[in-house]
Amino acid sequence: MPKTYVNVKLPTELAKEIDEILKERTFGYRSRGEFVTEATRTLLIKLKTLTKEKSI
Repeated sequence: MPKTYVNVKLPTELAKEIDEILKERTFGYRSRGEFVTEATRTLLIKLKTLTKEKSI
């Protein structure tokens, strides 16, 4: 899948929490970008599912 790069401002505390997860290496994320991409993808899937459920 082609990538588009965008800059997103995060609250400092949120960025710190992401950095802590990255340091632990428990979940396999290698960068903030990778983490945010996965989090965004997960939320989009959830929202699409909720939208489909409402239309039934």
